[in-house]
Amino acid sequence: MSQRFYYNLELESALRNLLGQKYYGTASGFFQPKYVQKAMLQATKRIRKTIGKIKADQRFHDIANAELDILEHELNNMTAGNNDWKIIAHLLSLVSTLLGYDWTEGKQYRKPRYYQTPTQKKMSLTKP
Repeated sequence: MSQRFYYNLELESALRNLLGQKYYGTASGFFQPKYVQKAMLQATKRIRKTIGKIKADQRFHDIANAELDILEHELNNMTAGNNDWKIIAHLLSLVSTLLGYDWTEGKQYRKPRYYQTPTQKKMSLTKP
């Protein structure tokens, strides 16, 4: 696709997952660069808030927040030029940090633990 901003159901779905139903039916809004920028900055803000709640060592928080700082900088400059690959690279780097990869060695140095809340556990154990 040669157009940079376009109807984007995948982005709508990702934003709904992170920010909720207020992004339902917004795929056509992604034709507008400023709309994409605003949505992505809201997503970054939510990610930063959630990372702040993660119990981890200071290095993890420093790396994750540094990636978010750079990502926000790139998002703020996205309408000035095509920096899409920089944004993608920083999102990928953030994901690798969240999954425990560090030190640019391709090795996992932290083991993330995921669990359900008591309510979610109860719901998954009940029969339909």
